[in-house]
Amino acid sequence: MTDLPPPQPPSPPSPPPKKRSKGCVIACVVVGVCALVLIPIAGLVLAILMPAVFGALEMANRASCANNLSQIGKAGQAYAAAHKQQWPKIPYEKDAPWNEIGNTRKDQLKAGEKPPVGQVLAEDDSGRQVESNTANLWALVSAGYVTPATFICPSTDNQRDDTVTDFTAVRDFRGPSFVSYSFQNCWGDYRLRSTGSTNSSAFAIAADANPQRADFTAAGGAAAQYLAKKPRLVHETWGKEAVAGAWELNSPNHHFRGQNVLYLDGHVEWTDNPWCGVMYDNIWVMRNEGGTAIQDAATATLEALRSWDDGKSYDGKKALPADSVDDSFLVP
Repeated sequence: MTDLPPPQPPSPPSPPPKKRSKGCVIACVVVGVCALVLIPIAGLVLAILMPAVFGALEMANRASCANNLSQIGKAGQAYAAAHKQQWPKIPYEKDAPWNEIGNTRKDQLKAGEKPPVGQVLAEDDSGRQVESNTANLWALVSAGYVTPATFICPSTDNQRDDTVTDFTAVRDFRGPSFVSYSFQNCWGDYRLRSTGSTNSSAFAIAADANPQRADFTAAGGAAAQYLAKKPRLVHETWGKEAVAGAWELNSPNHHFRGQNVLYLDGHVEWTDNPWCGVMYDNIWVMRNEGGTAIQDAATATLEALRSWDDGKSYDGKKALPADSVDDSFLVP
């Protein structure tokens, strides 16, 4: 017969639940009310401050971009001093394209293409003729006057070309994603000279990228998307709106708000429209492609500039003549 365990004493009764004090309840209510009030206020403060923060960042980027162009200008002047006052002019083939950035690079990366997986080293295709105006800018790099990083506008998502270890081994940038600036057209019989302009302080030689660049105007490109919205341009100088064409846009680099422009005398200016060359010359186009009439700054409008025709005058005023040494045409 087994012994039974001794009986256990009964468990003590559970204590009654504590009641929250009125002070605790009031504190919880106050915290909840504060959260309901402060969260929307915090959101409002962020909504107010973020544009200011982004605006300050863009202003800093503009200043850095302007410094890049200033460095390019100094590099060009140094190059010209060593080459009989001539800026770079890479040999070209007659009637060849001038907008195939990186066409001489075996590691060329065209607009929209993704870089291959793994390390890629820069390599020149010596059998190909240069078909890119930016090769003239690369000449400043290969001569040691400036580095590839100088050609990247910080307001863009362009990237520095880190595949190059010997700058003299290639003749151009790798592709449009590796250069943010357009340069005075050096194709044809025209050769850019430091002393070639009759008004060097107003002659534009480089700027943020031309909005007509192929990767901008292609389907899905920045300019194509912008134009699809039928933007209404308002320029402070003109004070009048108009629907724009690609050649009337500002550079995409700074969200179409304007561009930094390098002039032949070395100074850099921020402009809110592309009619910023000699005699209101449009820096994106050749003289005979519209928008090149001389105008009084107080009365000039988009309509007035569009009314330019082959009469070579507007309201009796002379316009920039064809084939003028003062005609800026920044490409690509």
